[in-house]
Amino acid sequence: METIIDNTLFEKQEQVIVFGKFWPRFWALMIDGLVTVPLILVANFYNLASWRSLPLIIVGSLAIFFYRPLMEFYYGATVGKMALKMKVVNTQFEKLSWSNVFLRNIFGLLGTLLQIMGYVYLFNLPGFEFVDSFQSYSNFSNQSGMIWFSILPGLMVIVDAIYFLSNEKCRALHDIIGSTYVIRTRQ
Repeated sequence: METIIDNTLFEKQEQVIVFGKFWPRFWALMIDGLVTVPLILVANFYNLASWRSLPLIIVGSLAIFFYRPLMEFYYGATVGKMALKMKVVNTQFEKLSWSNVFLRNIFGLLGTLLQIMGYVYLFNLPGFEFVDSFQSYSNFSNQSGMIWFSILPGLMVIVDAIYFLSNEKCRALHDIIGSTYVIRTRQ
């Protein structure tokens, strides 16, 4: 008795790549925000109004920044992207290298550095020692010109989003810089 093997079963099937669209990526970002909110609340908001510890703000800001690059390098996605079945890959659709991750997150790093510089500036202003609530912190920071340390990172996000919306492969500027794609996974 002969065994017949169908060779078509063993041929490698061509994968269809589906790029991560705007709204799934937006919602993934919102989920990631929920992951980092506890740290933001303690390190920034409560700390600014009560403890006023600059080292805690710096450590908290760096921890929030490193969440995304470390998750992308080790797991290929943040918690938000995993929840929405997306993955970050290089332009050969393979695992990211450290240089891909670093370049992809350069805007976040610049934003974090600007934020830390703003906090150092704020903590050294006369009168900061009298800040005793989040409301008084908001008033003090607005009067001191701290707003510019927030506006610049916000502008980077807007430019990144505009580029994303105009790109046919759903690549934001940070994807281009890092030589990456965000793709949908089948899982």
